[in-house]
Amino acid sequence: MAKPQHYSTRIISVLHRCHHRALVVLEGDLTWQLSQVSSFAEHYHAPLWLGNQAELGITSVNAKKAKNWLGQEVDCLVVDANQDFFPDAFGMLSGTVVGGGVVLLLVAPPGEDEDKPSWQWLRHQFVRNDCFHIKQAECLSLATVNDDKTGCPQHSGLANLPLQLEHQVKRFEDIAADSVVQRESHGLTFGCITQDQVCAVEAIRKVVLGHRKRPLVLTADRGRGKSSALGLAAASLMLERDIKIVVTAPSFATVDTLFAHTRNQLNLQGGALQSSSAMALIWNKSSLQFVAPDRLLEQEIECDFLIVDEAAAIPSPLLVGLLSRYNRIAFASTIHGYEGTGRGFAIKFRGYLDKLMPQWRELHIKQAVRWAELDPLECWVFETLLLNAEMTPLAITDTSLSVNSEARKCSQMLTNTISYHLVTTAELLANPSQLIQIFVC
Repeated sequence: MAKPQHYSTRIISVLHRCHHRALVVLEGDLTWQLSQVSSFAEHYHAPLWLGNQAELGITSVNAKKAKNWLGQEVDCLVVDANQDFFPDAFGMLSGTVVGGGVVLLLVAPPGEDEDKPSWQWLRHQFVRNDCFHIKQAECLSLATVNDDKTGCPQHSGLANLPLQLEHQVKRFEDIAADSVVQRESHGLTFGCITQDQVCAVEAIRKVVLGHRKRPLVLTADRGRGKSSALGLAAASLMLERDIKIVVTAPSFATVDTLFAHTRNQLNLQGGALQSSSAMALIWNKSSLQFVAPDRLLEQEIECDFLIVDEAAAIPSPLLVGLLSRYNRIAFASTIHGYEGTGRGFAIKFRGYLDKLMPQWRELHIKQAVRWAELDPLECWVFETLLLNAEMTPLAITDTSLSVNSEARKCSQMLTNTISYHLVTTAELLANPSQLIQIFVC
């Protein structure tokens, strides 16, 4: 009789077929968690560990430095939440995971943290159908019933998973069998993957080819190929003309994807690509250079075209200074994804644009590039961290509002959700970590 396939292999196989990602919650002691992490990580080439102390030789980053990974890609993210959960870093790094990848969330069994409202709130999110919640205690119980002392599913695989989880994996397999991942890259211009990306590249190019003082604000959720579009647009301009392009962002790591796509497109032409430094590309008489935002203003660096990536993470006074100094500029920012200021930026910055350059344009990228539509991980992250919270206009048919019985039944969760959206939109919140503080109140 064939040995049952390990559940990690089946989950990964399903995700690859769908080009989806998923959250896998591993609840148990550290030794058991590491054995499960190992069974996943061995299938991936670029795993990343979020936590203060990495295990299994996996590249690590702590929560404070998670922002440095924005714009980069990983295929397996391990989040060590045994001691604490950092929603800001979690929201940032979940967007770096590519299709076919997983996020492994390590949590301790209920015990000393069961009285903490923040942990009660988080555990309520594990019962949803768009994530896998695997408990060591349940697996060991099944192992005992089967006279198996190895602590499945480490060895015996999916056959010894709780029935509910087995059905859940099979449900994902059924979805994979019925789905066809459509990649539109064939025949698209500029090296783009989706039609949305093509529109974005054309809009970026228009900032240079069109009239002056008509900046572009390019927005997108994570994984939409925003940084890639910036890089592809830069490459197309460098191939066509002599141009000096400057890129600025919170850090150079943020624009690593942008530079990679520019470099790849230029290399495809087989010409004389030169790199004067790690932060600059030179093609004939054209150049692409990274300069930090503060240095850009202090040294009054000249350029033909300025690209500002992850603009929401740059202080508003610096953005206004850049807007006042440069005539051809494209701002790009994530609206949902890693901090509430994305939406605050979208609202507040419009005021500066209307005043200084009223003919500015805006474009929003909707199609995902890093993963397929209806991605389970994105759904879980958006719903859990309320990153897609939107206010529906209230229709008032009377001059006064009465509080009826249904209104009195509104839960505290709904009140907190509304409060979170209001302060986020007003830019009073900087990140999702304060969502937990609201729920604890």
